Amino acid sequence: MSDLLAEVDDAMRQERLAKFWHENKFFIVAFVVLTIVATGAMSAYRSWDMKTKTEQTAQLITLQEATNYPANIIEDDLDFRPSIRGIALLSAAGTAMQRNNQEDAAKLYARIVADTKIPEKFRYLGIIMDVRLKMEKEGANKEELLSALAPILNSKSAWKPHAQIDAALLQANTNPQKSLELLNSVADTPELPASLYERAQKLHHVISGQIPQSQPTKETDNVETN
Repeated sequence: MSDLLAEVDDAMRQERLAKFWHENKFFIVAFVVLTIVATGAMSAYRSWDMKTKTEQTAQLITLQEATNYPANIIEDDLDFRPSIRGIALLSAAGTAMQRNNQEDAAKLYARIVADTKIPEKFRYLGIIMDVRLKMEKEGANKEELLSALAPILNSKSAWKPHAQIDAALLQANTNPQKSLELLNSVADTPELPASLYERAQKLHHVISGQIPQSQPTKETDNVETN
């Protein structure tokens, strides 16, 4: 009896499967075909993407080995992927700074700031360096520099503590309380390089010392005790 029930159950199962296939075979076949095509397309794209990046990296190395580097980077359109273009500009600007050529460095950092296609991890560093160069110039517009730092200050980027210290320095005379709040935020950020904590602490000490005793600071113990 049990064998008979098993045979009936198996027959019904096969019948349901046959009915399901008959009603949905077009969609099943289409899904399988699309899956195969998509897999092939992804594989082809990855291969093309890797080849492109390899070729562009080789072009960048050629530019870096040229005798007129980094000036040639300023003149080149850098028709690279945004990430490679960001690396190219940052590297060239860094070389210009090492050679004490702040004029060329400023041009390169300005290109990074203007190129919104460059990934944030590269572009934010360019913005910070651009701001620092401008801070050194007499008559720098501090409000404009603070505005330039705003996207980084409102982000979760690894560059945020650097931007907070720069923003604190920009507001040290006009808004010392805000400066101290920014520096306390740096102190409260875990796992930063020791040099950042030290810089924040020194700047905090200088700014808090300039505030009259009649204007007590708010929550400024963080940096001092870090």
